[in-house]
Amino acid sequence: KLSQAFHQISTQKTLLEYKVKGLREALINERTRRKQGKPLLLKEAKEYQGRAVFWSPRKVKEAHNHQQLQEHQEEQVQHQKAEINRLRKEARQAKAGEKEIRR
Repeated sequence: KLSQAFHQISTQKTLLEYKVKGLREALINERTRRKQGKPLLLKEAKEYQGRAVFWSPRKVKEAHNHQQLQEHQEEQVQHQKAEINRLRKEARQAKAGEKEIRR
């Protein structure tokens, strides 16, 4: 009787492991499928009237480079802000420590 229960539990465990593995793979596939590209910020011609516009490979490459540069600059700004916040926090902690010592 004990061996039957053990066999049943081990079988259930195996099935649940396969189910979890399948769900994880489905989640990963869903995440990769949902990723959408960002539109390139190509400048439209002044006489653009809603018709199809074809961009040269050089213009597309320039737009990619410009977009990457903007993203890099935004990252730099975020890192600077994080560093400033960290320094402020350290200064506050040091000041609080000095107050505790004075007491």
